[in-house]
Amino acid sequence: MKHIEMYVDGGASPNPGTGAHAAFLLYGDPGAQHTRMVSGTAENVTNNQMEIQAVIAGLEALKEGCEVTVYSDSQYVVNCGSGQSRRSANVEWWAKYDLAQQRHVVSFVWQRGHNGNPGNERCHAEVERLLRVRQANELVNAGERLSDDDWITQTKAAHKMRRQEMGLEE
Repeated sequence: MKHIEMYVDGGASPNPGTGAHAAFLLYGDPGAQHTRMVSGTAENVTNNQMEIQAVIAGLEALKEGCEVTVYSDSQYVVNCGSGQSRRSANVEWWAKYDLAQQRHVVSFVWQRGHNGNPGNERCHAEVERLLRVRQANELVNAGERLSDDDWITQTKAAHKMRRQEMGLEE
């Protein structure tokens, strides 16, 4: 069975509100690793729901049953996903997780967020990028126009994050 390292993050702004999730998957030996980022957005969701959705999306992206180690900065997801805590909230999201994890062997590891771990930082950056894009689209759809300076600033920030994700810039 292949071993996959999966870093996940999710968030909503406001909470509840527009949400985004990301799962960064790593497979293979150092130096010859395969990577994949899976991400998406949703409306009328909470931070916790997007944290769960990140795990679901990552598991669903796998083509075969795998041994998966999920690294999350959400103690809620780690504790509920590993069975250490009761799933009394977000029951429908945990039901989706249960379906997604059926063919995998999943373990969870909590790690402090925004602490310099490259996998966690990539996921967090992707969530932030998606939230900014979604919020900018909402402004445009609401008939508001960004000033040229604001548009340039947001575009430059999005491009810089993308270059960092690709390892082209620090």
